[in-house]
Amino acid sequence: MRLSIKLLLPFLGWFASFCVAAADGHFTLPRPYVIYLFDGAPLKKQLLSETRHLPLAAGRHQLVVRFENSYKNGNDTDLIAGEPVVVDFTVKGDEALTLAFDYPRTLRAAEDFLQTQSVKLVDASGKAFPAEIKVMPKKDGLQIGRDYKEELMALGWSYDSLPLPEEPSQAAATTTATRAQSTVATSENKPLEALKQWYMKADPATRKAFQHWIISQQ
Repeated sequence: MRLSIKLLLPFLGWFASFCVAAADGHFTLPRPYVIYLFDGAPLKKQLLSETRHLPLAAGRHQLVVRFENSYKNGNDTDLIAGEPVVVDFTVKGDEALTLAFDYPRTLRAAEDFLQTQSVKLVDASGKAFPAEIKVMPKKDGLQIGRDYKEELMALGWSYDSLPLPEEPSQAAATTTATRAQSTVATSENKPLEALKQWYMKADPATRKAFQHWIISQQ
C-alpha cells in the first residue's frame, strides 16, 4: 500500500512533538491522589481531579497531594480521604517521576493505608527518587475549604520557606580547606539570595515599600 507523504506530514509532526514532550521532565500522579498545590500555587478547583501530569523544570519542586476515593458498599458508596502529603524534591529537568504506593482495593484496605500513607517518589524505571515526604498533621472536626498553603506556612513547610538548593560540589581535586571556605561563603550568601527571591516575587507596591525601608536604614 502506498501512502501519500502529504497525508503523513501531520502525523509525523504530531509524533515529533510527542517525542520532544516525552523527553522533558514531568510528574505523573496516579489516582486516586489529587494535586492541590504545585510549587506553592493552588490548582483551580475545576482542574483538581483532571490534572494528572505536570512539567518539571530543573530545580526544586513541592507537591501537595491528597488521597480521595470512593468504594462501593452494597447499594451505598463510601467516600474516604486522607491527610495531605507533602513531597519535596529537586530535579535536573529530564526526569519522568510518579508517586508509587500499594493501591487499596477495599474501604478497609484504604483505612489501613491512610494510617501511614506509605508512598514514595520513583523514576521511569521504578527506582526510588530522592525526596522528602511528609504527611500533614490531622485536623479534627469538619474540614471545609482548608487553606493548605496557610497550614504549610504555619508548619514551616511551605515552598517559599524551604532552604535554597545547595551549590554544586566542587571538583575532586579541590583541597579540604578550599571546600570549607566555599561552604562558609555559600552559607553567608543564602540570606541575600533568599531576599532576592522574595523581592522578585513581590508586587510593585511591596517592592516600593521595601525600597523605602532600605533607604531609611542607611
